Amino acid sequence: MTNDDIMASPDIKKMIADAKYPSRTKQVFNFTLIEMKKKQLRPTHTQLLVLANHLSEMVTRSNEHQQLTAVDPKLFDQVSRSAMEIAEKVTNKIGDLAESEKYVLSIHFEAAKQKA
Repeated sequence: MTNDDIMASPDIKKMIADAKYPSRTKQVFNFTLIEMKKKQLRPTHTQLLVLANHLSEMVTRSNEHQQLTAVDPKLFDQVSRSAMEIAEKVTNKIGDLAESEKYVLSIHFEAAKQKA
């Protein structure tokens, strides 16, 4: 499935359109899809919907200078390096986010990796 196919999904379109910052959310979602493709991750439609929602919330937190509650990085020791790399790239792309964001986000990529 191409990025265009994913973006054409009515559910994904609606999720992004309903975001508080739809343009930025779409940009970040597309960036994330590219990064996932580089790692040969093929998430399910449901995983993509959940990811789009999470990215929308991250963009909102960034734009509104809100911080996610801290998490213990040790809880994420089992997350693969490749999943953590994507999460770090995405959080850096969004900017102005707490360190904990990358750990929570990495779970999406780890789940897609387990499916692949």
